Amino acid sequence: MSRSPTKTVVRIYAPWSFQKELDDLDAASREGWQLVKGGRLVRRFRREEGVYRFALDYDFDLQDHNRYYATFREQGWELVNNTWNGWHYFRKRYDPALPESDYEIFTDAASRREMAERLAKRYRGSMFSELLCAAMCLAGIMLFRNNIALIAILMAAFLTEALISLLCSRRMRRAGDNERGEHDEK
Repeated sequence: MSRSPTKTVVRIYAPWSFQKELDDLDAASREGWQLVKGGRLVRRFRREEGVYRFALDYDFDLQDHNRYYATFREQGWELVNNTWNGWHYFRKRYDPALPESDYEIFTDAASRREMAERLAKRYRGSMFSELLCAAMCLAGIMLFRNNIALIAILMAAFLTEALISLLCSRRMRRAGDNERGEHDEK
């Protein structure tokens, strides 16, 4: 039995532009490359027959995994994989006779906002953790060394990361408010 060819694609998507990632996964599927493992940076594909549509959901603090995945299965979605940082990749075999709404997991603006809020909340929590870590590092440095340059570099790095987290949080809220899922890519 011969194995299907595989390929790995490295590409970074901003959290608020997950629709672009979905569009790229759908395009790869139409070309015969089916996602076998998704991730925020690296994706693996296998050459397979058929065309699929993909969906992404974010829920880092998922409480009832069984019910969550059963709900997707009931709607015809198959779990491709989930990531350590809360993203869940799903696929559904494409049938051109079905309406486009059958390939949407967010059926209204409220459900889209809920997903965006879960992601924004995660970024806000991340920002707090990063600032706390920065404060602890700085306190340690000041106790053991009086190196102003090192302190300035660490502060700049942590403040930059905190600013990025804050911007991601705000972008996700705006993306969730957009009913059609067309996200601001600026």
